[in-house]
Amino acid sequence: MPLVDKHELMRCLSYDMLPYIEERYGVMNTGWTVIDIEFTGYGDEPRLRYNGNNIIIHLAQNIRDNVCFACFQLAHEAVHLLSPTGTPHTRYLEEGLAAVYSLRFMDEHFPGHNIVISNDPADLYLRAVYLVDPFLNAYPDAIKKLRAIEPCFNAMTPQTFHDAQVACSQELIDKLLAPFKSASAPPWG
Repeated sequence: MPLVDKHELMRCLSYDMLPYIEERYGVMNTGWTVIDIEFTGYGDEPRLRYNGNNIIIHLAQNIRDNVCFACFQLAHEAVHLLSPTGTPHTRYLEEGLAAVYSLRFMDEHFPGHNIVISNDPADLYLRAVYLVDPFLNAYPDAIKKLRAIEPCFNAMTPQTFHDAQVACSQELIDKLLAPFKSASAPPWG
């Protein structure tokens, strides 16, 4: 199979993903610049790598010859570009949004794809999807409203939800704002 063209991925990010994300979830923090997309040997997990105010998007090396999987990983990382922090720390709200958006992107651009987050109910990304997807369906403008008050996911508090007039339960707010640690169980059952 031919290798995925990084320039095509950058075009997809710039013209397909980011405009959609910004329209629905608020504008990207302009203090950061995406300078490259790399396929890396840092394990199979995609991630953002920070160098000053520059960002390199790392995608898994093992998907270098699969444009469908590359777009799936890139769509996930694109959500993290909304409010980069320079650290790997995120919350369930952000990880769930990234996972939900990546699946929706695939449904729209690669109909019939066979990508799933996980079949394991204990998988934290799947739990994040099960938390955020119904939240987005019930409150379609919530992310944009929340980010109008506090643009950084990691700086959001229960007060942010109140100020943005996103009237969901305190229990849901606590779950959405819980730290996401991919190697540990969520702080609720």
